[in-house]
Amino acid sequence: MDLEPGEQIDVWVIEERLGSGGMGSVYRCHNAASTRILAAVKVLESRRRSPESHQRFLREAEILYGLDHPNIVQIRNVRMDADPPYLEMEFVEGESLEQHIRRGPMPAIEAVRIVHQLLSALKYIHERGVRHRDIKPSNLLLTADGRVVLVDFGLAMEQELGRITAEGLSFGTVSYAPPEWGDPANLDPVQWDLYGVGVLLYELLTGTFAFPLSGEGSMRKQLLQLMLHKQQADPLDPGPMFSPALRRLVQQLTAYDVSDRPSSAREAASLLEGATIDSSTRVPRPASVPPTVLSARLGRPSPMSWLIALAFVAALAVLGALVTQWLPPQPPPVAVDEPPPVLDLSESVPPRSLSVRVLGAPPGLPVWVSAGDAPVLVEQGRALIEEVEPDTERLSWIAGVGCRACVAGECPWCGRGTVPIVSGEEAIELKLSVPSATVAVGLPLLVDAVGGAPFRPKKKKPLWELDVRLDEAIGIQPNHHAATFAEILPGKHTLVVSVGECPEEDWGCSGSDTCSTGCRSVSQDLLVPWGERVVSIDVLIPPP
Repeated sequence: MDLEPGEQIDVWVIEERLGSGGMGSVYRCHNAASTRILAAVKVLESRRRSPESHQRFLREAEILYGLDHPNIVQIRNVRMDADPPYLEMEFVEGESLEQHIRRGPMPAIEAVRIVHQLLSALKYIHERGVRHRDIKPSNLLLTADGRVVLVDFGLAMEQELGRITAEGLSFGTVSYAPPEWGDPANLDPVQWDLYGVGVLLYELLTGTFAFPLSGEGSMRKQLLQLMLHKQQADPLDPGPMFSPALRRLVQQLTAYDVSDRPSSAREAASLLEGATIDSSTRVPRPASVPPTVLSARLGRPSPMSWLIALAFVAALAVLGALVTQWLPPQPPPVAVDEPPPVLDLSESVPPRSLSVRVLGAPPGLPVWVSAGDAPVLVEQGRALIEEVEPDTERLSWIAGVGCRACVAGECPWCGRGTVPIVSGEEAIELKLSVPSATVAVGLPLLVDAVGGAPFRPKKKKPLWELDVRLDEAIGIQPNHHAATFAEILPGKHTLVVSVGECPEEDWGCSGSDTCSTGCRSVSQDLLVPWGERVVSIDVLIPPP
């Protein structure tokens, strides 16, 4: 039973139903405390609850929670203890691609940009062992700024195909499944996703649905007819108005033989980038009356119609001769041998955003990333680089206090490096290995003052109070004339050594004329270079 607008699910108030899938419905909701806080809430409805559906619903939440990509819907919360259980996801303001296809074909360059983003998302999840298994236009939302968002991971599963029950399927899903779908033992879920991409690309280019149900007979009969048709049909071909490379890609993605298709989303994205297309190419929407029917209605021309046509052509010829005499002579046309304009994908893809996730950076260590432009500070392990040119091949990073403006060699305490960016990639994971050092501080003048003995001969009390600090850390004193610090990050640090009875206001006083009686204290910078494991320093401070 569908929920009605105004009903409440936990803290979410339903505004409208957005759609339904195998395990439940999705609703646009606002927070009960504020109508400006929106979410897409997927509900596990009561009629679909079973131990298996409950587990699959939870698994969808777990898979989505581990994904972070600009073209994949983000999950924010899951409440399996609520009634009904629900997933709270970001609300994406946009139309489904199914709605776009129903309005007719789109320019080829727009279709290519959409599929380029989809392949980026699939490459991201496939490399993490996740397969979507339900790529179809209704599961892809297109925002006003051109971003494509993949939703509904209800059939997604990690690595193994697993068992799919009728509860999890819709017949719309089967329209985008490969011909081998009827043989689960030989069905590769990666190829399932890629075949769906090929069907989608064909439909975006042509504005027609490739494998609609016939609407005749039972659903089981329609399903069997559809799969038989796929097994006998040639690969999809959008037509000669498109470039050979683009046609060939659609044919490869929808080939009957798996060995003829791209083996991965990465390979498919590479083939897409190699396609040269005419940016103005658009397939006209089919006329409401088929050409064969139109010819039958017109019939064969009569003799009188031929005479009228000839008279009209003769009149046009006389009029043309008169106009030619009145107009001044025109220069002869200049022959141009240039080919018709085409648009290479590498030139047509606009700058994109690159989402960077940084792992391994300890708290307190600033990290900046850049892709040929101004560095962007990583905050809470993430950074978004905007306006990345499509031909950018490497991501640069620099880490360390005060390192943003440093160039190579200027700041030895800074770490730096680069990682490759796969062409078209819109999300990247940067793993850092940050070395730490042990800092040993020696105090030779104090040692000399007591002849190397840390204590008076007959007393267990040290000669002087000793305080050694590196930034806010207090050093470990194995004896009374040295100190060590462990796990110190690269960078510039402040070292303060105080001997004797030194109040805090005297730290760093540096001399007998500025320090209190019985106190000596010095402060200096300590440099810990990137990659050093042990840093030793002697501090020359006389005893008080």
